[in-house]
Amino acid sequence: MIHDQLDRQLWHRAAATIGPDDELAGEYDLMAARALRRGAVAMAIEVLESAARLSSTAKARGDRLLRAAELAADLGQPELMERLLRQADIDETNQLALVRIAWCREISQPPAVNDPAKILALIGFAAKAHAAGAINLAANLLWRAAQRCWWSSASDELCTRVHDAATRLKLPETDSRLIAISAYVEPLRRGADLYLKLQGLAGTAHGDPTVASILGSAANVIGTFDIGVTFLAESSAVLRTQGRLSDLARVLFAQGWAEMEVGDWRGAMREAEESARLAEETGGLPWIAAATILKARLAGMQGNLEQSEAYAAQAEALALSIGASFLLAMLQIARGVSAIGAGRHWEAFEHLRRLFTPADPAFNFGLQFFGLADFVEAAVSSGNADEASRVLDEIERASAPTPVPWVGTMLQYGKAFLAAPEDAEPFFLQGLGLQGPGPAAKKWPFLRARFLLAYGGWLRRQRRSANARAPLREARDMFDALGASPWSDRAREELRASGETSRRRTEQVWDALTPQELHIAQLAAEGLSNKEIGARLYLSHRTVGYHLHRIFSKAGITSRSGLRPVLASISRPAD
Repeated sequence: MIHDQLDRQLWHRAAATIGPDDELAGEYDLMAARALRRGAVAMAIEVLESAARLSSTAKARGDRLLRAAELAADLGQPELMERLLRQADIDETNQLALVRIAWCREISQPPAVNDPAKILALIGFAAKAHAAGAINLAANLLWRAAQRCWWSSASDELCTRVHDAATRLKLPETDSRLIAISAYVEPLRRGADLYLKLQGLAGTAHGDPTVASILGSAANVIGTFDIGVTFLAESSAVLRTQGRLSDLARVLFAQGWAEMEVGDWRGAMREAEESARLAEETGGLPWIAAATILKARLAGMQGNLEQSEAYAAQAEALALSIGASFLLAMLQIARGVSAIGAGRHWEAFEHLRRLFTPADPAFNFGLQFFGLADFVEAAVSSGNADEASRVLDEIERASAPTPVPWVGTMLQYGKAFLAAPEDAEPFFLQGLGLQGPGPAAKKWPFLRARFLLAYGGWLRRQRRSANARAPLREARDMFDALGASPWSDRAREELRASGETSRRRTEQVWDALTPQELHIAQLAAEGLSNKEIGARLYLSHRTVGYHLHRIFSKAGITSRSGLRPVLASISRPAD
């Protein structure tokens, strides 16, 4: 008996129906909506295609196929999308339908293309959608245009046109796309206002992984990674259950970048590894490159320079093949911070100056401030303080009057490096939250530890060795917790110079595990079976079993019961 199983009844009715049946087609529309609420996007596409076959008019049939094509594009299935569009047979005089087709083809394309003409086209499509009363579609088009502005470092004029067009839509102030448009076209100037809006939205669950992803990406773009990581973790959890792997690959990269900034380097490498794997499976070249850049940066900060450069070379080849300035900019930041850790400041300066050179393929205005602290340190340490001062002044003016805390902390860090020795201490104290109302670096452990290291070194050079030891100890311990061995070594050298010795960091059992092995070990320790772990990570249960065998061998244990004691020693992200 299936009388209480509505969807199965409808499938049976459709199978028994010959010819059009608009009433049944309407029931199928409702079934598609139910499928979407469950996150079953592929099923919704199938249902809408069936509804199209039941439609009695070409207009109704075309509209349902177009809705299915939009879902296929969102799901990352361009071939299915094109098949549905061919069936739709849209009337060329139907302007709104043509805009919807343009939207499908836009979101199904690789995103990283430096082409201002595409931004102009999206603005034009949005205007047509707005004129037809399709505000939601217009907002989506302008959100994509804003992304393209950021990806390609578009001109101020183009960015302003996108923002003005979005303002004319009169969306609610808390609309995720409006927030993201402002973030992507003017991350520094609008950062403080957007930070307050994102803080207000951070405490509520959104249910919709797309909304959470947009808000998380916007938070990352302005440098509020502590907020971004929450939204992105919410989005990735839902996308995982829905099986939307292409979207999951993209969101995991963004989540990993945020986790890196808030000090969860193990989590960041785990997301980067999975993002790259899923992007390879779904053909997402930009996200393979992005995840590989994240791996390069993490490896470099931990002192694995050979591995870092191998990742960087792999990512560079991909980024150049798709002409993505934002990926090249992120790559130069990764290479720059790795070189600083190795003490090669001139090399770091050469990598990082590319972000600020308009003719360079890695020039990207939206990402310049991500490398501010690194650029100033590299420039000052390599005899290029004038360039550092110019860049710092530009970023401070652009983020006035109130930068977001992360940017404010980097500004204080840069000022401390640029100041005359006798004038530097107020910048150290303000940046560390020890004096005045300025931003504290507590939410950014790597930046805070570098701040403490620089301050301790400054105190020692001012012949205040006793005062230098406390910040240097704190820096050493934070670097140890992160696994940032080049900086740990430097902190220990400074401590020795101040008259105090330090023991080396004790290696932990879990240090020998790869990010994927650590993730599997954590899930197994929670009681999940091999099959359940495989379903969660999109791996076969045999692959999970193989990894568990390696984990047991590395940890010196023989069963799952031994995992909890091993994992209990893993500290939380540094704070």
